[in-house]
This record gives sequence, C-alpha cells and structure tokens, in this order.
Amino acid sequence: MRNLFYLLFALIIVACNDSNTVTDSSNTATPENPAGDPDAPMPEMTFEAEEITLDPIDEDEEVTILYNFTNTGKADLVITGARGSCGCTSTEYSPKAPIKPGEKGYIRAVFNSSGKPNKNTKTVTVSSNDPNGERVLTFNVFVNPKYK
Repeated sequence: MRNLFYLLFALIIVACNDSNTVTDSSNTATPENPAGDPDAPMPEMTFEAEEITLDPIDEDEEVTILYNFTNTGKADLVITGARGSCGCTSTEYSPKAPIKPGEKGYIRAVFNSSGKPNKNTKTVTVSSNDPNGERVLTFNVFVNPKYK
C-alpha cells in the first residue's frame, strides 16, 4: 500500500512538471503581440520630461503637474493605470483609448500641499503595455509653511 502511495505521488509530480511551458521573460507581450516576439512592433511611451521642479507654493495650495508624452513606438499604447506615491497626489490620464503611434497624451497629477511644508519629492507610477515596464515620474516642490 505504501509503495502505491509513493508511485501515485511520483506520477502527480511528473505530470505537473510541464517543461514545454513558454514564458515571456522579457515582458514584451502586448495585445498585438501576445507571444512576446521581441522583433514585433512595440509601443513606446516617450515623455517630454520625467522629472519636473515646480515654483514654491504656499501650504494648503493645490498644484497641477502635466507630464506630456508621445507614443513613439510602432504599435498601439494602452495605459492601464497611474498612481501617486501618497494620498496627497491624485492622478488621471488621457486618452483612455489605445494611443496610436505618433499620437500624444498626458498624465495629470494634482498635489495637495496641506500638511506638507518644506521640500517635497513625489512620484507618479504609470502602468502600460510599453515593454520598458512601469514608468516612474517625479516632481519636486517647496511648500512655504503656514505660520500659526
């Protein structure tokens, strides 16, 4: 009985070990290229600036930062998300539809300086089907503290 158990266990292990699995180790899969062929046309998100330094603002002010980009690749670019590094930064992006090669868009971040005096460096992380992976955008702003 014990030998039967070991035999069944060995068969299960062998059956679960499928050596023919294809993985996309370079993370190049896109809707147009589901197999992840590195020679297929790819999207590419190119920003005018990935780091922006703003003029000083007063505490309790909000400031809007725009990161303009172009799809400089050869396939449609699809943005799947944009998130700020903390609750003080809200984000949105446009367009929501796939962005054709050569088309432009933007990531908008709104920073609320309430309770954030002095030097601030915040980030916005953008997720898309760009094979270069997530992009981290940065902004710097000095917040003049309010005096009590």
